[in-house]
Formats: sequence, C-alpha cells, structure tokens
Amino acid sequence: MRNPAVPFAALAALLLLSAACDPGPSSAAPSNPDPGARPDVVDPHAASLHAIADLVDRDEALPSADALVASIAALPDVKRARAARGGESVLLTFDDGTPATILLRPRAGGSARPSAAPPTSKAPPPRPIAVPKARTAVVMNALGNLFHDPTPELSAVFGAAGYRVKTGTATIDELKDPSTFSDAAVFYVSSHGDGVEESDAPGAPETYGLWTGTCKTDRIPGAYAIDLAATPRRLSYFLARNTDGKREGDCISGKRGSEWHYVATAAFFERYVSLPPKGSFAFLDTCHSDGPLAQPFKQALFAKGAAAYAGWSTSTHDTSWPVAPYLFDRMAGANTFDPPAFPAYAAERPRQRPFAWPLVVSDMQARGLDVSPVTGARLGVSANPAFAGDEVSYGYLAPPLTTVAIFEDRQEMVVALMAGDTSPGAPSDVEVKLGGATLPIKRIEPGKALWLDLSQGGPTAGDLVMTVNGHPSNAVRVSEWRGLMRVVSTTSGSSITDEFEVNLHFRSISQSMRVFPHEPPRPAGIGIDALPDTTVTFRTSGSWGSCTRTESEQGPLPLAAWGGWVRGGMGPKESVGHLRFRFSRQGVARHDCKDSSTLQDANAGTGSGEVSVPFRFDPETLELSAPISAFTDGNRAMSVQLQRLEPVLGAAPNNAR
Repeated sequence: MRNPAVPFAALAALLLLSAACDPGPSSAAPSNPDPGARPDVVDPHAASLHAIADLVDRDEALPSADALVASIAALPDVKRARAARGGESVLLTFDDGTPATILLRPRAGGSARPSAAPPTSKAPPPRPIAVPKARTAVVMNALGNLFHDPTPELSAVFGAAGYRVKTGTATIDELKDPSTFSDAAVFYVSSHGDGVEESDAPGAPETYGLWTGTCKTDRIPGAYAIDLAATPRRLSYFLARNTDGKREGDCISGKRGSEWHYVATAAFFERYVSLPPKGSFAFLDTCHSDGPLAQPFKQALFAKGAAAYAGWSTSTHDTSWPVAPYLFDRMAGANTFDPPAFPAYAAERPRQRPFAWPLVVSDMQARGLDVSPVTGARLGVSANPAFAGDEVSYGYLAPPLTTVAIFEDRQEMVVALMAGDTSPGAPSDVEVKLGGATLPIKRIEPGKALWLDLSQGGPTAGDLVMTVNGHPSNAVRVSEWRGLMRVVSTTSGSSITDEFEVNLHFRSISQSMRVFPHEPPRPAGIGIDALPDTTVTFRTSGSWGSCTRTESEQGPLPLAAWGGWVRGGMGPKESVGHLRFRFSRQGVARHDCKDSSTLQDANAGTGSGEVSVPFRFDPETLELSAPISAFTDGNRAMSVQLQRLEPVLGAAPNNAR
C-alpha cells in the first residue's frame, strides 16, 4: 500500500523551493478578468506543480485518489483537495483560488471488443437533412504518444469526401484563432476531459474542462492569466499521463509521462470560438464529454453554431478511437476506413453510399459499435434543439445519390434529392456531371428532385456524380449498350405472326441501394431507355378469318415512342422487367380474302407497332443479362433470340450504393 504522505525531507525542500520561486503578491492573478495585455509572470505554484507530477509518476501504477489527496494537502500553497468521480480524479485549489485537476484513470492500455447493445428500431430521419456549406474538417489531437492518433484515418475520410483538412493539437492559440473554425464543417478533438472547480469558493460547482495541447510551464503568459482569473473560469490546470516518459520542451511533467496542461472550459469557448451557423458537427472524443458535467459545454457549442454534437457518457478508453472515423466515414460515404485490428468496424462490401448521422448512429447502437471498450461508456449524438423546426439541418457529410431515371424521348434525366440545400437558389449550389461533363439543370423541386437537360451533347455514358455545396456524392454508373435481337410474336386465336429485328442502342442505369447502413444492397431497379437511333425491321404474315395478310416495312423504322423500366423487388438475386417501345408502321399491306375476287394492296398507314423485350438484372454485379427466350405478353406468345448484346460502357459494381 502506498504511503499517503509526502516524506518530511521532500516537504522541507518543497517549502524552500516554493519560497524561492514566489515572486510576491504582485504576481498573483488579479481579480479583474479583462484588464488588457499583461506581461508573462513566473507561476507561484510551479514548485507544487512539479512536486505533484513527481508524486503521480513515482510508480508505474497511478496512485489512489485518497493517497494523493493526503499528500498534496500538505503542500504549503494548496488550500484544499478532494477526490472526484469515484477516485477517477482529484480536484485541488491553490491558496490564490487557482484550480487544478489530476486525472488518475488513463485512457491508454488494454483491449476489448465492443459489446452488443439492444437493437434499436430503424427509422428514416424526421426531416430532410442537408450537406454543410462549410468545406473544412478541423481535426485536432491534443494527446501524446501514449495514445493512438486518429488524425491520419480521419484525414483520409474527409479528404476522400472533398473536404479541406486542417489539423492541429488544440492549443490555446489555435482555439482562440478565429480562422481555425471559420469554415469548419467538422470540429473533432481527441483529448482528455474532466471536471474543474468553477471558482475558489468552498463547495463551488464543477464545470467541464477540455485538455488543450498547450503545456503548463513555470511561467504564465499574460494572456492566459486573464483567462485563469476570469469568472466563470475560462482556463485551469490539468495533470494526466500523456507520453511514454520522454520529456520535451519545458512542460512541467513527471518521469513517467504525466504532464500539466491548460484546460479550456465552456466559458472559454463561449468567449473565443465561433462555428459556421447550422453547419458544424462537433465531436469531443474525451472522457465524460456527453455526461452530466459536460452539458453546459455542449450547450456552449450549440450556442456557437454547432448543429450536432457527439461525446461520451463516462470515462472512455484509447481502444475506442475507431468510433469517430467509422461514424464520419459512413456519413461521408468515403469507404476509406477499414481497420484490420478492429473487424467490427470493417468497411462494407460493396462500398456504401453516404448516410445521415441519425441512421448511422442507430446502426452503431444496434451492433454495439457506440460502446467504448473496457469502460463501457456510450457515445451520444445530439442535434441542436434550436434548429429542430428547420426543414434543413446538418446530417450528411456528402450527398447520397440513389434514384435516377432517364427519359430519352424528352432528353431529360431526373435525380431524386435526399439531401442538399432546399432553400431558393439551391441550383447554384448543385452540380451534376455525367462522364466528367456538367449537365444543365432545367429545374429543381426543393427536397424532391432535379431535372437535367440531356440535349446539349456530351458523354452519353459514364459515372453520374452530384456535387452539393462542393461535396461530391457517390457515383451511379450510366451504362451504354448496343445489340441485335429478333423477336417473334404470335397472337392468340390467329396465325398472325409479327417478326421484329431490332437494332438496339440504349442507356441503362443499373441500381441497387442500401436503405439502411451496413445492410446488403436491395434491388432498386434498372432504368432502360432506347436511344433515338434504335431501329426496327418489321414483317407480319398469317391469316385470320377468311383473309391472309402480309405486311412489310419500307426500310428500317425509327422509334415513334419508347421507354421502359425494369423494377426491383422481384427477388433477392434478380430483377426482371421489360424494355417496351413503339415504332412507326409505314409499310405496304397485302390482303387476300377468300370471299373477294380481287387482291387488295393498300398503304398500311401511319399506325404503330409495339414490342416488349424483357431483361434480367443482377443487383450484385449490376450487369444486364440475356433476355428471357420465351414469355407471354397479354394475348401474345413471344420468343426472343439475342444475336448480340455488347456494352459500350458497362456497369460499375464497385461504386458505392
């Protein structure tokens, strides 16, 4: 059992050192929180801060809270000290009212797999959810080499989604700089967090403090002194294990890597930090960041413009680091996060489209991926209640592209809108490209669909990508096909046979999609529409009643009307449907009737014929397969011989969906 007291010799030396370092009363932080610029001063508590770091790092194992409280209470400039949160931390107050926190439960070490949580119901978001206008992801890691740094994984996710990535260590100067968050769609920080006393009054309530990347040294910068003395407190001191013991710079630290840093409170963020209004997702990957103590901190970020906030219910652990990259990857549809050491967070196959955070969080809860291993802390994600009535609220990191249809007769494409700015003028924030070429937007119906003009030329096939507020969607492949087929139709009750030779040229949008995250894609159908240069060679022969009829065309016939849609839902492995088109009948008919003494030749007029061709569609490979060789269509028996079907540009099964 550890000795709860500081050895007498150490205390005596500490008293002498404290007296020698004390610059006198004039250097103490004044009560006026904002008197203007101040010079740097020597910290009157530097000796005690050094002594406490040495006490904490005396052994490899961290001391108990009770033992540490008994030891530091004997320091000459400590007014009081107490254990907090069941011994996870110690709160102390110096004689001039300066507070400090000592974290005794490190985030590092150990390993565990997420535990399963009770399944939650899957429901669509309650209202349209938009893509942020901001284009920067601010990714900060304030922790040392004792912890995993998720910056590379997060940078890959946000970079793949088209965001500018701004990295940092969450220093005080970075947090105060207005340019840090001016374009922040995401504010993520990995750090320590715990309670600090709000004032030096006995029994003062605690407030939440976020460990910054700024080390505590023997001196106090003048600007920091203002925040240390402010009421309510904007800065405080915090000691925690942070590195493997290697000391760098002049940070006050112990021999086993415990370091004193400044912590920033809600009052600090209220004073210095502003986020783009309704356009930021704040994730504090820190202990207790969504617990009762941190609620004022969350509200401060909401007041500063955050549309959503994520944090942990209690103490978290370093093995929970995959949670943030997983959440953001699924919101962005980036498909870059696939950690081999954490198979529960493996990427989906095939690649997955973007989803709004309410659906991602619901899926994570159902599969136990919102749990911090070892500690059991739960991830909480909240929407800003001030924006609850808005029709547009932050939800996606990239727009999902799901349902697309082409109408060749109108030279028009229709794209369903599941995300995006639905305010007037939104077309200026939306761009759709096919094969790299921009398609003109004819009109947009907010929150529902946009109509694109296909009459301006450009590529006929390729990947279709919609960009909203500068953020690209998942790609949907528009494929192009040419073929030659022979269709024979026999009408019930007669011997009339219609023969069609079809030179096919058509575009296809092979679609399968996930309705919810992580589930297998469902057949969503395949759009097939013949291009105008498709032609039909037509011939009719046979008899009905007392007449024999023959009819043939005068050369290949163009399409008069066309269109088709192969719909999904026909089975888990296959969708079946028809390409149906109508063509002009401009041939010459010959009628030979038994009750007539003459043959009759007549123009067949401007009637029309119709043929319906079935196709199969595999929702996994997204490929068309040969038409069904025999089928019925109403009172007609149909047979099909596919002589050729070749892709000009085939499907793209690796696209996200």
